[in-house]
Amino acid sequence: MTMPDTKQSSANFLLSPKNFHKHLGGTVGISSIYEALKGNRIKHFKLGRKILILASEVEAWPLREAERGDA
Repeated sequence: MTMPDTKQSSANFLLSPKNFHKHLGGTVGISSIYEALKGNRIKHFKLGRKILILASEVEAWPLREAERGDA
């Protein structure tokens, strides 16, 4: 049994705001992403000054925004 490469696994699990923007296909402006982060509408955490977003938010956040009516 081989162990997963933790560097690659963690890279896929956590995204910077810019990578989150890219994973959304650039359909949402980076300013809108930072605004949603500031309003805690995107699940994230800070590690020092770095903002890290859960990769699962790529699918979950647009659905929540659509339910809110802000899409």
